[in-house]
Amino acid sequence: MSESVFKCRIEDVPPPPRGLRFHVGEGSFRTPGFLVRYGDDFRAYCNCCAHLQLELDLNPGMFFDTDDRFLMCSTHAALFDPADGRCVAGPCLGKFLESLPLRVSADSITVERRVRVGACDNNQCMVDTTT
Repeated sequence: MSESVFKCRIEDVPPPPRGLRFHVGEGSFRTPGFLVRYGDDFRAYCNCCAHLQLELDLNPGMFFDTDDRFLMCSTHAALFDPADGRCVAGPCLGKFLESLPLRVSADSITVERRVRVGACDNNQCMVDTTT
């Protein structure tokens, strides 16, 4: 069984190049995440580059490259396919952003998993799938 960790209205998610930032967890155990529109769909990822333990968006909420085609790490210009989070160019080629499962209803989006303590340890954003 999944736990809801973030919920918003569909209309709250801006079009590219922007995305919606959020945090899961509490206090010093908060982990950043983001939600983006991708075509007619939505994707959510932990906001932690697959290369280094850095958030992708140095300019808060700006997740896409200049063509609005790929998600981009502002620090090293790594490019990620929004469909699955796979790095297609940059220092982490072939690695993945940690995706967060979504539930989309008629008017809202819910991210459904908890993120573990130390979520950006080991250069990845780990997700706790236990209930």
